[in-house]
Amino acid sequence: MSTSLITALLATPTPPALRFTSRPECRPVAELESALAPVLADFDPRRSDLISAVVMCWHDHYDASHDRCQIYEGDRDAEYMHALLHRREGDARNAGYWFARVGEHPIFPVVAAALTAHGRTDCLSSGRLDALALVRATVAEPHAPALIAVQDIELHALVEHLLAQSDP
Repeated sequence: MSTSLITALLATPTPPALRFTSRPECRPVAELESALAPVLADFDPRRSDLISAVVMCWHDHYDASHDRCQIYEGDRDAEYMHALLHRREGDARNAGYWFARVGEHPIFPVVAAALTAHGRTDCLSSGRLDALALVRATVAEPHAPALIAVQDIELHALVEHLLAQSDP
């Protein structure tokens, strides 16, 4: 149940751009919160907030997403989400700072495979994701279709990773 509703909330006609923008299919924060509340009620607060942060990011709500991940400083998943937000904001320095704090993340191989499939090996180092190279590429090419496709896969992979975790 929870996976299907969350997947449905990420099923918009177009994926998020590499920068925060206003897309007609983006749902308002209050509507997203209402839809997520019953689904996330049984999750621990951290997972609930981070899944919600991904959904808010998908719908271009920077502040709502940022508020939900910022409170978990020191948590690798929250720091990944924080890095993604600053990357979408176009703030390479801040995104780089947060990606450095992430270190390695379990979804990096998924992102690396997506980059390879979309011909963006310039964002890899020895076949592995180079998060800082990806930040630089998204800042330099904010409309690149391949990078938008990779970001789509990345956000889905992050929410799937969070859904697969066990509550403490």
